[in-house]
Amino acid sequence: MIPETSANKPNRKMNPSEPTVIFVLKNKIVKPSLKYKIHLDDENFDLKEVEALMRVKRIKPSAVKFSTVKFQSGRITNDETMKSLANIIKSATKSTKLEINCFGRPITDQGLGYICKSIRSLTSLKSLDLNFGKCQNIRSLGNPSLAQSLRRFARLQNIGLNFRGEISDQEFQKLVGSLKEIRSLQDIYLNFGWAGHLGGSVSNISDKAIEKLSLKLKNFMNLQKLHLDFSSLNQITDKGIQSLAQSLKRIASLRSTTLRFEKCSSITNPGIVSLSQWLGKLTWLKSLKLHFFQCPNIGDMGIEGLSEALEKLSCLQRIDLNFGECKKITDIGMKRLKESLEKMTSLQRVDLCFISIGKVTKEIEDEFSQVIDNLPSIQKKWVML
Repeated sequence: MIPETSANKPNRKMNPSEPTVIFVLKNKIVKPSLKYKIHLDDENFDLKEVEALMRVKRIKPSAVKFSTVKFQSGRITNDETMKSLANIIKSATKSTKLEINCFGRPITDQGLGYICKSIRSLTSLKSLDLNFGKCQNIRSLGNPSLAQSLRRFARLQNIGLNFRGEISDQEFQKLVGSLKEIRSLQDIYLNFGWAGHLGGSVSNISDKAIEKLSLKLKNFMNLQKLHLDFSSLNQITDKGIQSLAQSLKRIASLRSTTLRFEKCSSITNPGIVSLSQWLGKLTWLKSLKLHFFQCPNIGDMGIEGLSEALEKLSCLQRIDLNFGECKKITDIGMKRLKESLEKMTSLQRVDLCFISIGKVTKEIEDEFSQVIDNLPSIQKKWVML
Protein backbone atom coordinates (compact mmCIF):
# COMPACT_ATOMS: atom_id res chain seq x y z
CA MET A 1 0.00 0.00 0.00
CA ILE A 2 1.42 3.37 -1.05
CA PRO A 3 1.58 5.78 1.87
CA GLU A 4 -0.14 9.14 1.60
CA THR A 5 2.41 11.88 1.11
CA SER A 6 2.54 15.32 -0.44
CA ALA A 7 3.86 13.60 -3.57
CA ASN A 8 0.84 11.42 -4.29
CA LYS A 9 -1.79 13.84 -2.93
CA PRO A 10 -1.00 17.16 -4.63
CA ASN A 11 -4.13 18.96 -3.42
CA ARG A 12 -3.25 18.52 0.21
CA LYS A 13 -2.37 21.79 1.91
CA MET A 14 0.94 21.68 3.70
CA ASN A 15 0.92 22.62 7.35
CA PRO A 16 3.66 25.23 7.75
CA SER A 17 4.45 23.88 11.19
CA GLU A 18 4.92 20.32 9.84
CA PRO A 19 8.31 19.48 8.25
CA THR A 20 8.15 18.62 4.57
CA VAL A 21 8.36 15.00 3.42
CA ILE A 22 11.48 15.00 1.32
CA PHE A 23 12.38 11.39 0.51
CA VAL A 24 9.35 9.56 -0.85
CA LEU A 25 8.56 6.96 -3.53
CA LYS A 26 10.73 6.97 -6.65
CA ASN A 27 13.44 8.86 -4.79
CA LYS A 28 12.04 12.27 -5.69
CA ILE A 29 12.53 15.37 -3.64
CA VAL A 30 9.16 17.00 -3.16
CA LYS A 31 10.00 20.36 -1.67
CA PRO A 32 13.60 21.12 -0.79
CA SER A 33 14.09 23.32 2.24
CA LEU A 34 16.25 23.47 5.33
CA LYS A 35 13.75 21.46 7.36
CA TYR A 36 13.11 17.92 6.26
CA LYS A 37 11.27 14.84 7.33
CA ILE A 38 12.47 11.47 6.07
CA HIS A 39 9.74 8.85 5.71
CA LEU A 40 11.15 5.65 4.22
CA ASP A 41 8.65 2.85 3.92
CA ASP A 42 8.76 1.67 0.32
CA GLU A 43 9.91 -1.95 0.21
CA ASN A 44 12.03 -1.24 -2.87
CA PHE A 45 13.71 1.84 -1.42
CA ASP A 46 17.49 1.71 -1.68
CA LEU A 47 19.08 3.74 1.11
CA LYS A 48 22.33 3.98 -0.81
CA GLU A 49 20.42 5.83 -3.55
CA VAL A 50 19.13 8.21 -0.88
CA GLU A 51 22.69 8.93 0.19
CA ALA A 52 23.63 9.59 -3.42
CA LEU A 53 20.53 11.77 -3.85
CA MET A 54 21.64 13.96 -0.98
CA ARG A 55 24.97 14.48 -2.71
CA VAL A 56 23.44 15.18 -6.14
CA LYS A 57 21.08 17.79 -4.68
CA ARG A 58 24.01 19.26 -2.77
CA ILE A 59 22.31 18.80 0.55
CA LYS A 60 25.19 19.15 2.94
CA PRO A 61 24.86 17.13 6.17
CA SER A 62 25.69 20.26 8.14
CA ALA A 63 22.71 22.10 6.61
CA VAL A 64 20.14 19.35 7.05
CA LYS A 65 17.73 19.80 9.96
CA PHE A 66 15.58 16.68 9.93
CA SER A 67 12.74 16.89 12.42
CA THR A 68 11.80 13.22 12.10
CA VAL A 69 13.51 10.13 10.70
CA LYS A 70 11.12 7.24 10.17
CA PHE A 71 12.15 3.95 8.59
CA GLN A 72 9.87 0.99 7.85
CA SER A 73 11.79 -2.14 6.83
CA GLY A 74 11.34 -3.75 3.43
CA ARG A 75 12.17 -7.13 1.96
CA ILE A 76 15.86 -6.36 1.51
CA THR A 77 16.53 -5.02 4.97
CA ASN A 78 19.79 -6.40 6.39
CA ASP A 79 22.99 -5.19 8.05
CA GLU A 80 24.08 -3.30 4.92
CA THR A 81 20.76 -1.46 4.87
CA MET A 82 21.32 -0.53 8.52
CA LYS A 83 24.73 0.83 7.64
CA SER A 84 23.25 3.11 4.95
CA LEU A 85 20.46 4.20 7.29
CA ALA A 86 23.03 4.97 9.97
CA ASN A 87 24.83 7.33 7.58
CA ILE A 88 21.59 9.27 7.04
CA ILE A 89 20.88 9.39 10.77
CA LYS A 90 24.30 10.91 11.37
CA SER A 91 23.22 13.85 9.20
CA ALA A 92 20.04 14.38 11.23
CA THR A 93 21.76 15.94 14.21
CA LYS A 94 18.79 18.20 15.02
CA SER A 95 16.19 15.46 14.76
CA THR A 96 13.81 15.19 17.70
CA LYS A 97 12.12 11.92 16.68
CA LEU A 98 13.50 8.61 15.40
CA GLU A 99 11.41 5.57 14.46
CA ILE A 100 12.90 2.37 13.04
CA ASN A 101 10.79 -0.72 12.38
CA CYS A 102 12.76 -3.81 11.35
CA PHE A 103 10.51 -6.48 12.84
CA GLY A 104 11.53 -9.99 11.80
CA ARG A 105 14.39 -8.97 9.48
CA PRO A 106 17.76 -10.79 9.28
CA ILE A 107 19.64 -8.11 11.19
CA THR A 108 22.51 -9.03 13.50
CA ASP A 109 24.25 -7.29 16.38
CA GLN A 110 26.49 -5.63 13.80
CA GLY A 111 23.56 -3.98 12.00
CA LEU A 112 22.06 -2.83 15.28
CA GLY A 113 25.50 -1.56 16.27
CA TYR A 114 25.54 0.77 13.24
CA ILE A 115 22.28 2.32 14.44
CA CYS A 116 23.37 2.52 18.07
CA LYS A 117 26.52 4.37 17.11
CA SER A 118 24.78 6.76 14.72
CA ILE A 119 22.06 7.88 17.15
CA ARG A 120 24.70 9.32 19.48
CA SER A 121 24.75 12.38 17.21
CA LEU A 122 21.05 13.10 17.87
CA THR A 123 21.58 15.33 20.86
CA SER A 124 18.10 16.91 20.58
CA LEU A 125 16.23 13.60 20.47
CA LYS A 126 12.95 13.56 22.41
CA SER A 127 11.31 10.42 21.02
CA LEU A 128 12.97 7.08 20.20
CA ASP A 129 11.12 4.02 18.86
CA LEU A 130 13.11 0.92 17.88
CA ASN A 131 11.28 -2.24 16.78
CA PHE A 132 13.62 -5.19 16.29
CA GLY A 133 11.17 -7.82 17.49
CA LYS A 134 11.76 -11.34 16.21
CA CYS A 135 15.19 -10.40 14.84
CA GLN A 136 16.58 -13.74 15.94
CA ASN A 137 20.20 -12.90 15.17
CA ILE A 138 20.32 -10.07 17.70
CA ARG A 139 21.86 -11.28 20.94
CA SER A 140 23.74 -8.44 22.60
CA LEU A 141 21.70 -5.31 21.74
CA GLY A 142 24.35 -3.96 19.42
CA ASN A 143 28.06 -3.35 19.44
CA PRO A 144 28.49 -0.60 20.55
CA SER A 145 25.56 -1.33 22.79
CA LEU A 146 22.23 0.44 22.86
CA ALA A 147 22.78 1.02 26.58
CA GLN A 148 25.92 3.08 25.88
CA SER A 149 24.02 5.29 23.44
CA LEU A 150 20.96 5.84 25.64
CA ARG A 151 23.07 7.42 28.36
CA ARG A 152 23.48 10.48 26.12
CA PHE A 153 19.78 11.37 25.83
CA ALA A 154 19.06 13.56 28.82
CA ARG A 155 16.09 15.21 27.03
CA LEU A 156 14.33 12.03 25.96
CA GLN A 157 10.61 12.06 26.73
CA ASN A 158 9.34 8.94 24.93
CA ILE A 159 11.09 5.62 24.47
CA GLY A 160 9.79 2.47 22.78
CA LEU A 161 11.93 -0.67 22.57
CA ASN A 162 10.73 -3.96 21.07
CA PHE A 163 13.32 -6.74 21.19
CA ARG A 164 11.28 -9.92 21.42
CA GLY A 165 13.99 -12.52 21.02
CA GLU A 166 16.91 -14.14 22.75
CA ILE A 167 18.09 -11.28 24.96
CA SER A 168 20.11 -12.19 28.02
CA ASP A 169 19.28 -11.13 31.55
CA GLN A 170 22.62 -9.33 31.78
CA GLU A 171 22.05 -7.37 28.56
CA PHE A 172 18.64 -6.23 29.74
CA GLN A 173 20.07 -5.08 33.06
CA LYS A 174 22.68 -2.99 31.24
CA LEU A 175 19.96 -1.41 29.17
CA VAL A 176 17.86 -0.59 32.23
CA GLY A 177 20.89 0.88 33.96
CA SER A 178 21.32 3.36 31.12
CA LEU A 179 17.89 4.86 31.76
CA LYS A 180 18.76 6.20 35.19
CA GLU A 181 19.88 9.62 33.96
CA ILE A 182 16.81 10.26 31.76
CA ARG A 183 14.60 11.94 34.34
CA SER A 184 12.47 13.59 31.64
CA LEU A 185 10.79 10.37 30.44
CA GLN A 186 7.00 10.59 30.14
CA ASP A 187 6.24 7.49 28.07
CA ILE A 188 8.01 4.10 28.38
CA TYR A 189 7.24 1.12 26.13
CA LEU A 190 9.34 -2.01 26.71
CA ASN A 191 8.48 -5.25 24.94
CA PHE A 192 10.93 -8.04 25.73
CA GLY A 193 8.39 -10.83 25.95
CA TRP A 194 8.20 -13.72 23.56
CA ALA A 195 5.14 -14.30 21.37
CA GLY A 196 5.27 -18.04 20.77
CA HIS A 197 2.95 -17.94 17.79
CA LEU A 198 5.49 -15.74 15.99
CA GLY A 199 8.33 -18.18 16.42
CA GLY A 200 11.77 -17.13 17.59
CA SER A 201 13.86 -17.64 20.66
CA VAL A 202 13.04 -17.06 24.30
CA SER A 203 14.71 -14.38 26.44
CA ASN A 204 16.03 -15.44 29.84
CA ILE A 205 15.05 -12.23 31.62
CA SER A 206 14.48 -13.00 35.31
CA ASP A 207 13.32 -11.44 38.57
CA LYS A 208 16.73 -9.85 39.01
CA ALA A 209 16.28 -7.81 35.84
CA ILE A 210 12.73 -6.81 36.82
CA GLU A 211 14.00 -5.71 40.24
CA LYS A 212 16.60 -3.50 38.60
CA LEU A 213 13.98 -2.04 36.28
CA SER A 214 11.76 -1.33 39.30
CA LEU A 215 14.53 0.61 41.03
CA LYS A 216 14.92 2.85 37.99
CA LEU A 217 11.21 3.41 37.37
CA LYS A 218 10.63 5.12 40.68
CA ASN A 219 12.97 7.93 39.57
CA PHE A 220 10.69 8.96 36.69
CA MET A 221 8.40 11.33 38.55
CA ASN A 222 6.93 12.72 35.30
CA LEU A 223 6.04 9.33 33.84
CA GLN A 224 2.51 9.28 32.41
CA LYS A 225 2.40 6.14 30.24
CA LEU A 226 3.98 2.77 31.00
CA HIS A 227 3.79 -0.36 28.84
CA LEU A 228 5.72 -3.47 29.93
CA ASP A 229 5.50 -6.80 28.12
CA PHE A 230 7.42 -9.78 29.51
CA SER A 231 5.10 -12.52 28.27
CA SER A 232 6.19 -16.17 28.27
CA LEU A 233 9.21 -15.56 30.50
CA ASN A 234 8.86 -18.25 33.16
CA GLN A 235 11.85 -17.06 35.17
CA ILE A 236 9.75 -14.10 36.30
CA THR A 237 7.95 -14.94 39.55
CA ASP A 238 5.91 -13.21 42.26
CA LYS A 239 9.17 -11.72 43.53
CA GLY A 240 9.59 -9.72 40.33
CA ILE A 241 5.95 -8.60 40.33
CA GLN A 242 6.21 -7.51 43.97
CA SER A 243 9.29 -5.40 43.32
CA LEU A 244 7.55 -3.79 40.38
CA ALA A 245 4.52 -3.01 42.54
CA GLN A 246 6.66 -1.41 45.25
CA SER A 247 8.23 0.89 42.69
CA LEU A 248 5.17 1.90 40.70
CA LYS A 249 3.10 2.93 43.69
CA ARG A 250 5.42 5.94 44.06
CA ILE A 251 4.70 7.30 40.57
CA ALA A 252 1.64 9.47 41.15
CA SER A 253 1.90 10.97 37.65
CA LEU A 254 0.89 7.73 35.87
CA ARG A 255 -2.23 8.02 33.73
CA SER A 256 -1.97 4.90 31.56
CA THR A 257 -0.49 1.52 32.50
CA THR A 258 -0.21 -1.71 30.51
CA LEU A 259 1.35 -4.81 32.07
CA ARG A 260 1.56 -8.02 30.05
CA PHE A 261 2.86 -11.17 31.69
CA GLU A 262 0.97 -13.74 29.63
CA LYS A 263 2.01 -17.38 29.96
CA CYS A 264 4.24 -16.64 32.94
CA SER A 265 3.49 -19.82 34.85
CA SER A 266 5.54 -18.82 37.92
CA ILE A 267 3.27 -15.88 38.78
CA THR A 268 0.67 -16.75 41.43
CA ASN A 269 -1.98 -15.08 43.60
CA PRO A 270 0.43 -13.28 45.98
CA GLY A 271 1.98 -11.52 42.99
CA ILE A 272 -1.40 -10.25 41.79
CA VAL A 273 -2.37 -9.18 45.31
CA SER A 274 0.84 -7.14 45.65
CA LEU A 275 0.23 -5.55 42.29
CA SER A 276 -3.33 -4.72 43.29
CA GLN A 277 -2.20 -2.97 46.46
CA TRP A 278 -0.13 -0.63 44.30
CA LEU A 279 -3.00 -0.06 41.86
CA GLY A 280 -5.26 1.17 44.61
CA LYS A 281 -2.91 4.11 45.22
CA LEU A 282 -3.05 5.42 41.62
CA THR A 283 -6.30 7.31 42.04
CA TRP A 284 -5.69 9.45 38.93
CA LEU A 285 -5.17 6.49 36.58
CA LYS A 286 -7.33 6.71 33.44
CA SER A 287 -6.37 3.56 31.52
CA LEU A 288 -5.40 0.14 32.88
CA LYS A 289 -4.53 -3.01 30.93
CA LEU A 290 -3.55 -6.21 32.73
CA HIS A 291 -2.90 -9.31 30.63
CA PHE A 292 -2.13 -12.54 32.49
CA PHE A 293 -3.52 -14.97 29.92
CA GLN A 294 -2.63 -18.62 30.56
CA CYS A 295 -1.10 -18.03 33.97
CA PRO A 296 -2.29 -21.32 35.53
CA ASN A 297 -1.51 -20.41 39.15
CA ILE A 298 -3.67 -17.29 39.35
CA GLY A 299 -7.03 -17.89 40.99
CA ASP A 300 -9.85 -16.33 42.98
CA MET A 301 -7.60 -14.76 45.63
CA GLY A 302 -5.77 -12.75 42.98
CA ILE A 303 -8.99 -11.58 41.32
CA GLU A 304 -10.50 -10.63 44.67
CA GLY A 305 -7.45 -8.51 45.52
CA LEU A 306 -7.58 -6.87 42.10
CA SER A 307 -11.31 -6.16 42.46
CA GLU A 308 -10.79 -4.38 45.76
CA ALA A 309 -8.16 -2.12 44.18
CA LEU A 310 -10.30 -1.28 41.16
CA GLU A 311 -13.00 0.24 43.37
CA LYS A 312 -10.53 2.94 44.42
CA LEU A 313 -9.79 4.10 40.86
CA SER A 314 -12.44 6.78 40.62
CA CYS A 315 -11.00 8.36 37.44
CA LEU A 316 -10.55 5.14 35.45
CA GLN A 317 -12.08 5.44 31.97
CA ARG A 318 -10.76 2.30 30.30
CA ILE A 319 -10.11 -1.15 31.69
CA ASP A 320 -8.72 -4.16 29.80
CA LEU A 321 -8.35 -7.42 31.73
CA ASN A 322 -7.24 -10.70 30.16
CA PHE A 323 -7.09 -13.68 32.52
CA GLY A 324 -8.22 -16.22 29.96
CA GLU A 325 -7.41 -19.89 30.64
CA CYS A 326 -6.51 -19.21 34.27
CA LYS A 327 -8.19 -22.40 35.42
CA LYS A 328 -8.22 -21.57 39.13
CA ILE A 329 -10.58 -18.62 38.69
CA THR A 330 -14.17 -19.57 39.57
CA ASP A 331 -17.54 -18.03 40.45
CA ILE A 332 -16.06 -16.65 43.67
CA GLY A 333 -13.54 -14.38 41.98
CA MET A 334 -15.83 -13.42 39.13
CA LYS A 335 -18.67 -12.44 41.46
CA ARG A 336 -16.31 -10.15 43.38
CA LEU A 337 -15.10 -8.55 40.14
CA LYS A 338 -18.70 -7.97 39.04
CA GLU A 339 -19.44 -6.18 42.31
CA SER A 340 -16.48 -3.86 41.74
CA LEU A 341 -17.46 -3.05 38.18
CA GLU A 342 -20.89 -1.94 39.39
CA LYS A 343 -19.21 0.83 41.39
CA MET A 344 -16.92 2.07 38.60
CA THR A 345 -19.22 4.73 37.18
CA SER A 346 -16.46 6.59 35.27
CA LEU A 347 -15.75 3.67 32.89
CA GLN A 348 -16.20 4.43 29.20
CA ARG A 349 -14.65 1.30 27.71
CA VAL A 350 -14.45 -2.23 29.09
CA ASP A 351 -12.50 -5.14 27.56
CA LEU A 352 -12.70 -8.41 29.48
CA CYS A 353 -11.36 -11.83 28.51
CA PHE A 354 -12.00 -14.68 30.93
CA ILE A 355 -12.48 -17.52 28.47
CA SER A 356 -11.84 -21.15 29.50
CA ILE A 357 -11.30 -20.38 33.18
CA GLY A 358 -12.56 -22.56 36.06
CA LYS A 359 -16.19 -23.25 36.91
CA VAL A 360 -18.37 -20.20 36.24
CA THR A 361 -22.17 -20.44 36.19
CA LYS A 362 -24.38 -19.10 33.43
CA GLU A 363 -25.98 -16.78 35.97
CA ILE A 364 -22.70 -14.97 36.65
CA GLU A 365 -21.99 -14.64 32.94
CA ASP A 366 -25.37 -13.01 32.32
CA GLU A 367 -24.98 -10.65 35.26
CA PHE A 368 -21.63 -9.44 33.92
CA SER A 369 -23.11 -8.20 30.66
CA GLN A 370 -25.99 -6.57 32.47
CA VAL A 371 -23.72 -4.74 34.91
CA ILE A 372 -21.56 -3.33 32.11
CA ASP A 373 -24.58 -2.23 30.07
CA ASN A 374 -25.90 -0.34 33.08
CA LEU A 375 -22.72 1.71 33.62
CA PRO A 376 -23.71 5.36 33.02
CA SER A 377 -20.65 6.38 30.95
CA ILE A 378 -20.06 3.18 28.97
CA GLN A 379 -19.36 3.75 25.27
CA LYS A 380 -17.74 0.53 24.15
CA LYS A 381 -17.46 -2.97 25.56
CA TRP A 382 -15.93 -6.30 24.59
CA VAL A 383 -16.58 -9.21 26.90
CA MET A 384 -15.59 -12.85 26.51
CA LEU A 385 -16.55 -15.22 29.31
